[in-house]
Amino acid sequence: MDVGKLTQPFVKLTWGDLDLTEFSSGGMRPQPIFYNVKMQLEKTSAAPTLEFNFSPSPPAFQAFVDCKTNRLDQPITLEIGYAMGDVMAIKFFYAGCAFATGHEMDITVYAVAPIKGAWTNNRINFTMEKAVPLKDFPALVKEKCGE
Repeated sequence: MDVGKLTQPFVKLTWGDLDLTEFSSGGMRPQPIFYNVKMQLEKTSAAPTLEFNFSPSPPAFQAFVDCKTNRLDQPITLEIGYAMGDVMAIKFFYAGCAFATGHEMDITVYAVAPIKGAWTNNRINFTMEKAVPLKDFPALVKEKCGE
């Protein structure tokens, strides 16, 4: 192993235009307000999933309430990699959350990628209230993926 190289990958998390990695509120210095990030990529028909926790702090709770109130339809983007190496970025959409109080206060957010299928063989699957003509489908996919 080379001396001075990081063995811990970096993680950047944004929800819409809100950067959860460099969050700043009330004059505090920018800092991450999440932890315990878990991403699952399967080689089956399951869609990629994301799970993370908001830090148990007033600024993190403020950000969670803002996201839950104003950003449910915006993509959650996870970037993971090494500072001097490859970076992988995947977009997810909010799927639910769990909230616990007490000695181990916890807010867990669950998200799922808009792509369905093995991440090496992506198939798009959207449930639509009304049919979309095939010629309009590429625009729908770009809209749903946040591009």
